[in-house]
Formats: sequence, structure tokens, C-alpha cells
Amino acid sequence: MIIFTPIRDIPVELLEYKGVRQVIKYNLSHYYAEMPTLNMLIPSIQSIPEDILNGDCSDASFDQSYHNFIFTNDQAFIQFMNIIVPAFTNPDCLVQVTVTDNDYANAITESLIKLIQQRYGYNAYIINDVDDFMYAEESDFSIPGLFVIDQDLMRFRMMCELPEDEYYD
Repeated sequence: MIIFTPIRDIPVELLEYKGVRQVIKYNLSHYYAEMPTLNMLIPSIQSIPEDILNGDCSDASFDQSYHNFIFTNDQAFIQFMNIIVPAFTNPDCLVQVTVTDNDYANAITESLIKLIQQRYGYNAYIINDVDDFMYAEESDFSIPGLFVIDQDLMRFRMMCELPEDEYYD
């Protein structure tokens, strides 16, 4: 399960209730120093075309520009795959990405969720409070999404110089 949330720690009882055996935490746009950061997934404002930035960040052109940024920037792609791989390889794992509440970070979060859904057929969730976690359901990768993730895993392994079976255990 992949969630994007401002919540730092989800109570253990809820994790156990949902069948979560492992939690992997990343920091996307918060300032928690003890979490690994996904700072390459937040492009500088200079890398987003001005006409898109001045428009509606929920517009499809923003999503296209941002998705293009991820797949043409190796470091951003690796950090994106750090979110996807644990959800793919371990269904009992919760990938928790902490986010902050500002317009640009919200646009990035929404766009990441759209990308995950469109590319892999996998539903990620925004969890604003602990009660929301109760309603989040585990998702599966779609059949076309499995084909795409196989291609993305090959690229990821080559970039990280990992053995072929590294993420299939």
C-alpha cells in the first residue's frame, strides 16, 4: 500500500489491523531529518515551463511536464522507483511518503498519485488523518501495469547495477 500523508507515525494498532508487517517511510516535502528524502522528485520551479507553472497545477499539462521530468531525470526515476518497488515486491508493506501542505507540494503529490494509477493501475492514497487510514484499501497492479513495471524494473536495475533477480525475492 502506498500512502501520501502529513502524519509522521501511524499507530501500531492500525498497522496491525490492516495487516501491515513493514513500513518504509520517505520524506517528499516535509522536514523530517530522520527519514530518507525523495527531494529529486520535487523539481525546482525553474525546470517547470513558465506557462505551465503560471496556469493551474492540476491541469493535464502540469502532469505531463512533471511525468516527463521523472522519466528523463535518472535520479528522479530512481527515487520514484523507491516508492514503487516495495509495493510491488511485498504486499504486506506500507510505503509512507510524508508531505507538507502547500500548493506546489500538493500538485506534485497529486501528480505522483495520477502517475502511479495511470502507469501501473495501482491506487495510492492521500491520508490526511489517522481515521482516513482505516478506509484505504490494498491495491493490486493491473495486468498492463505489470508489463510496464517489468520494463521500469529493468531500467532501475541497470541504473543501480543490481542483479536481475534483486527485486523478485
